[in-house]
Amino acid sequence: MIKYIFIKNAKYLILIAIIVNQFICTAFSQNLERTFESRSGNFPILISNLDLPEMEKVPLVRVSPQGFPRLPDWRSSRFLPEDPSWLDRGGKFFKEGMTAYYTERPLEALKHFRQVLESYPETPWFVPSLFWSGQLLVLDGKYDLALERLKTFEREASKINFPFQKDFLDRSRYTRIWIDLKQERSSEELLPMLKQTVEEVQEQGIKFKLFELQIFALQKANKIDAAKSLLRQMEELFPGQGQPTLWLAQIHYHLGDWNSLVQMLDESLQDKELFPAQYLDSLLLMGIHAAIELEQFNLADNWVRLFKELSRDRNDLPLLATIRVQQKLQDYAAIGTSWEQMNDDLLRSKVMREVFRQAEKDFQYDFPISYEFDERYWLDWKAEGQLIKAHSFRMKNQRDEAYRLYQISHALAEDSPVIRERALYHRVLIELEVKDYERSEKHLEQLLASYPESIYRSEYHFWYALVLHEKNLDPIRSLMALRQIDEGSERVDDSLFLQGRIHLEQSNWSQAVRVFRKLKTNLVDSPYLEPGLLFLAEAFFQQKNHVEAQAVLSELRQKFNPLQEPIPVIHLQVRNLKAMGAFEEADDLLRKDLQQHSDFSLIQLHLSILEELGDQQGILETSRLGLNLAATENQAYLHLQRANALYQTENYAKAFVHYEQALFSPPAGQQAFIRFRLIKIHYQQKEFGAFESRAKAFLEEDHQSENANDLLLMLGTYHFQQDRPEKAKPYLEQLVSNQVLAVRNPELDPVRRLELVTRIGEQYNLLEDFQSAEQWLNQGLRLMEDLPDQKKDYHLRILREKGLAAFNQGKYNRALSSDLKVNYLDKNLSPEQKYKLSLRIAQSYQKLKRYREAKTIYQKMLKNNKDERLQKEIKSRIKKLEEIDS
Repeated sequence: MIKYIFIKNAKYLILIAIIVNQFICTAFSQNLERTFESRSGNFPILISNLDLPEMEKVPLVRVSPQGFPRLPDWRSSRFLPEDPSWLDRGGKFFKEGMTAYYTERPLEALKHFRQVLESYPETPWFVPSLFWSGQLLVLDGKYDLALERLKTFEREASKINFPFQKDFLDRSRYTRIWIDLKQERSSEELLPMLKQTVEEVQEQGIKFKLFELQIFALQKANKIDAAKSLLRQMEELFPGQGQPTLWLAQIHYHLGDWNSLVQMLDESLQDKELFPAQYLDSLLLMGIHAAIELEQFNLADNWVRLFKELSRDRNDLPLLATIRVQQKLQDYAAIGTSWEQMNDDLLRSKVMREVFRQAEKDFQYDFPISYEFDERYWLDWKAEGQLIKAHSFRMKNQRDEAYRLYQISHALAEDSPVIRERALYHRVLIELEVKDYERSEKHLEQLLASYPESIYRSEYHFWYALVLHEKNLDPIRSLMALRQIDEGSERVDDSLFLQGRIHLEQSNWSQAVRVFRKLKTNLVDSPYLEPGLLFLAEAFFQQKNHVEAQAVLSELRQKFNPLQEPIPVIHLQVRNLKAMGAFEEADDLLRKDLQQHSDFSLIQLHLSILEELGDQQGILETSRLGLNLAATENQAYLHLQRANALYQTENYAKAFVHYEQALFSPPAGQQAFIRFRLIKIHYQQKEFGAFESRAKAFLEEDHQSENANDLLLMLGTYHFQQDRPEKAKPYLEQLVSNQVLAVRNPELDPVRRLELVTRIGEQYNLLEDFQSAEQWLNQGLRLMEDLPDQKKDYHLRILREKGLAAFNQGKYNRALSSDLKVNYLDKNLSPEQKYKLSLRIAQSYQKLKRYREAKTIYQKMLKNNKDERLQKEIKSRIKKLEEIDS
């Protein structure tokens, strides 16, 4: 097998290197179902086929419809006259006309024949001049004048005898019929004339050509059966000619009448010696095509072998025929073998492109994945080839490799918008599966902006709306996107369902009712109908329209039995009954449902109903049912999850309790994390004594993990805040040492490396090693240039620290270069940060003796800071500056 050279061109090497360097979509689980699990429901990720642009397949055989027959060339040596006597001037002009005609000088010939007709009408050259000038007028496209000339010829020719009179008359009649057909005279009128002329003409050559005109006229009149019958008659009249058989085969081919074509060729090819080589090739290829269509593979193989025997010096076309059979059989291993035997590079490229496309349609994903070949065979369709390979990996659940190749395809497809769109779209689908909202939002915006007429536009709008919804962004934007979805698209019910959920979240109950009613009425087979009815009932409930809510819930339970998610339905039904005051009905409902759904939340709900009813016996029975429920085997895990949730919502006190509970029997691998969180809560609650002692104990066991690094930073920061730099320094030095070691790892993720380098610079500033700080921060700026997506997060952050480091080294110009950019661009500085930055800028100007600029900065600070202490300090600095400047 020819080895595939991945990239020869240096331009492409650089391109791929950049893409790989930027590829940080890691840790894609290969086993996730292709659904988007959102807070509003699960939505299917529809992985469509690639819908590649149309391409012309390499034809096994080109079978064009029978074109209009060419006018025969009547040149023949027998029609050349003897040299006329020197006294015969008419004969001299006629001879010169014939010579010009035979030497392809039609205008000169026509001039000589016209001289005969005008000057020598009484000579024997007059009548043949009428014929030949008529023929020349036809060739000149002057059909009406030609018809008139030929009719005159036939009229005059019938009056006299001259050499080859019958031959000339037959040819004249043929030419007149040819002109009538050419001028699109009704075939119905011409067919009787043609039939009669065929019967009258004796010369076989003219007779055959008249049959050809008749076949053309019959097909034009859509009398296909008559044309077939006439062709079979011609096969008998002209044995060994072969062309009638070829025409008949072509008719069957164009009609797609494969059975008739195979049957006819199976009989005709018994004696293949009857056919000229060019006819036999075409017949065999049409037969192979028909046999493939009929899945008569043995017959196809026989004809392929015969074709190979007849084409020993032309290897590629028989191999193409072989591949067509193998494609139908989906024998891709054999296709690869046949393809390698081809000689013509251009053909190989085109055929492999077809095979790649067909493999994807045949779900033969292993072929594009595993097949390797020389780059020259896919140079013209490399972006498309990478897209197909990416899609094959995707369908084999190898997301990481698929994503990488989609990126490469997108980068290479600068001149192919469709390929570029497909590559980006399928990347988005992977980003959705792994919930990479930032990238998917950016790429969906790119798709919507770049491909306004895309067939997937409804998909783009839907996913864009859902991503915005998941990110808790403006719900109006989500709703506007959903309203762009076409009514006939596959996302119409997804769109309605999501619209309804958004309206529910926004407490737009009337809008939610409208949308869910539309889903219920128009899309009765939607998979969202069951939850849609539940949410419709919820909207009615929130509107206090309890009768409507109860009716919808009753319909839901009748239509869907069993329910997919019964607990929420039961809850809403009971809440609705409580709101209606129907406590006995709610009690009856729960007694029945608890027999099938012993859910603790339903037990709690039932107890509240029984309390309303004062049914003490019922309370005893239901509480006993709750006690009989099996205790969870994952209490520590549940405590940990609850603690994490409370921690994220900054409910630190309750989170601490649950972390302590989880620490009694921690889940595997979670003990260190739980201890770390407990220490961090001490820090956040300003319990610094407990924080410091527990943090030191943690670091005695682990001083190099990420959790340890966070504790080292907190301890260092804490001691700096307490004005104990000597105690802070060892922690920060250990932290820097850990991070430098991590940065040296060549396999470190580029974004993580940028983060660590930036932190090291910040920490060297805290340690007052400003030269080291600046060196690391400069390295951070260089790393950032290779990660343009990260610039917004790191650029100003690095510049802030770099300005501080440069200032403390006395490099005031360098400090100003960084600080001025931060001052102008960073809109998120706190008042304290803004004050310190402005003060450093003013001091840098002052050190550089640029007193006017320094004074301007101080005056702005005075205007922006209303604190009396700060104003006093600024005024003092202005006064000192004025003294220096004076």
